[in-house]
Amino acid sequence: MNMNWTGERLETFLISGDSVEHLHRNAITLDNIKDKVESDVAYGEGFGSHLMSKIASDVYSVDIDENTIKTAR
Repeated sequence: MNMNWTGERLETFLISGDSVEHLHRNAITLDNIKDKVESDVAYGEGFGSHLMSKIASDVYSVDIDENTIKTAR
């Protein structure tokens, strides 16, 4: 778990109004991606990518922060 929160991304150890808004966007997206190839840019902990992987045919996730990528794996 990356405990050095920068305010830039969703971190599952923090719950706030921003977290709820972020998760809501993920939920809306799920209705539209069945069997599609999707990308998740700046994926953070990978929560959204994980959700999409259950429905989409493929999900490609990228992030600029090496520590975040290690945490998501």
